[in-house]
Amino acid sequence: MKREKIAIIGSGISGISSSLFLSKKYEVHLFEKNDYLGGHTRTKTLEEKNILYDIDTGFIVYNENNYPDLVKLFEYLNVDTHNSNMSFSISIKDTEFEYGSKNLNSLFAQKKHLFSIHFLLLLKEIIKLYNHCKKISLLKNLDEYTVEDFLVKFNYSKKIKDLHIYPMISSIWSCDRGDVQKFPLISFINFFNNHRLFNFINRQQWKFVKGGSHKYIQAIVSKNLFNYEINKCVKKVI
Repeated sequence: MKREKIAIIGSGISGISSSLFLSKKYEVHLFEKNDYLGGHTRTKTLEEKNILYDIDTGFIVYNENNYPDLVKLFEYLNVDTHNSNMSFSISIKDTEFEYGSKNLNSLFAQKKHLFSIHFLLLLKEIIKLYNHCKKISLLKNLDEYTVEDFLVKFNYSKKIKDLHIYPMISSIWSCDRGDVQKFPLISFINFFNNHRLFNFINRQQWKFVKGGSHKYIQAIVSKNLFNYEINKCVKKVI
């Protein structure tokens, strides 16, 4: 009996995994507007000194607690994953200011910070902010605040905005400062709490796909279970 046809628009994680599993029952046709499959999952191969490096520019890491379905997908595909060493660092060339969060050595990578009252006060304020954010559900009308509203309301310094919280949010959500300031506070709080990013200890173990996240895309495509076309921008669905 001829199988019913299904069209799927977009080859991000939702589209390509739906194509994979629906293909067991249906004739699936996947349409992608870009010239590659994967959506936010995007790996670029760079060569330096005759060595090839697979660099993820979109989806990079995940953890097993927050992404159980993704874990099952990787297990199903037999994709090789390894533990990642996730940390945050900032470097400002003009002011020659740097620090990292990996350990004490990276935190005080610039030895002058050991004797800098301004830097030590920044660390104190970071601890205050993180502890405050863990209890932020006590704030009324939480969904009406932006991150900037919250920081202004509770008199957090310009230093913690510029040297910590805004760069961190920018790096996670790939957005500029203007977008960060208008970022919904409730989204920021929920994400950081769910991923234990406000914790100084007992933090998540993040993992990555060995050889680049495109490996799981390749694993899906290699099964040849559905049809797909790239450079096909769907304009209308009737």
